[in-house]
Amino acid sequence: MSARVGGVTIRRPGILFSLKVDRPRYTPNLSLPVDPERAIPPLTAELTIENTTGEELVIRFPAGQQYDLSITNEAGETAYFWSANKFFTQATTSIELTNDSRTFVVRTPLSIGERPLTAGIYLVEAWLTTAGSRRYVASLPIEVTEPMF
Repeated sequence: MSARVGGVTIRRPGILFSLKVDRPRYTPNLSLPVDPERAIPPLTAELTIENTTGEELVIRFPAGQQYDLSITNEAGETAYFWSANKFFTQATTSIELTNDSRTFVVRTPLSIGERPLTAGIYLVEAWLTTAGSRRYVASLPIEVTEPMF
């Protein structure tokens, strides 16, 4: 955990889970001729768990999946669920952090099938799929604007 005061960064030991996206606003590009590589903008998210306590942190997972990410619209409807089309080993896994961090990167097109998400504000939420009661969750809003034609 840290704070920046008067140009000085002050760090306090702790455990921090954060979510970062590559930009706050995404615009589909449907200009003719439509380039499939650029038509639907991708979102790149970084999920980071950081332990600066000086003590070992062991995070256990009930399966091979260690994180997940969802995108919901303003009505609370899920537009995207990262793990929806994935399979994971059923073996338990864990990560160990001591004054260290682990970052997971998720890259996904902002679409439903072949269609870009409609214009609006969306909530990106990410979490670690931990075993037990301890939860690591972070969220932030993004905006999808009207397509360029």
